Amino acid sequence: MKRKKTNQIDHDTFCESTHGHASSSANNTPDNSRYENIVEQRNACQEEVLSLKQVAHYLQLSESKIRRMVNQKLIPYAKLGGQYRFYLPKIRLWLEELTQTASEIPMQSAVDIASNIWQETIGE
Repeated sequence: MKRKKTNQIDHDTFCESTHGHASSSANNTPDNSRYENIVEQRNACQEEVLSLKQVAHYLQLSESKIRRMVNQKLIPYAKLGGQYRFYLPKIRLWLEELTQTASEIPMQSAVDIASNIWQETIGE
């Protein structure tokens, strides 16, 4: 019986060990590097879990801004193995809750805005 090389991990084994379920397709390509296989397998198994860098890219914010938001508990996250992880469906729901529709935004007339500016600058 031939032993598998230690640098090759088949897709089903990877998914079972990390998520407790087998995937629907096996991708055992012996000529791919170990890194490429792992990246491919992780993408297939963890499409909805984002790293800090990925969520920053997704939200078009800097990584430091995301860290500040985490520290202030302004964004949903989990800390796994000392690293922040973000569950994409929760991020999408959180973003929807933050988004105001046009009907929710208070409307001010130009006269009201000018009057407020006048009061703040002149004080009469």
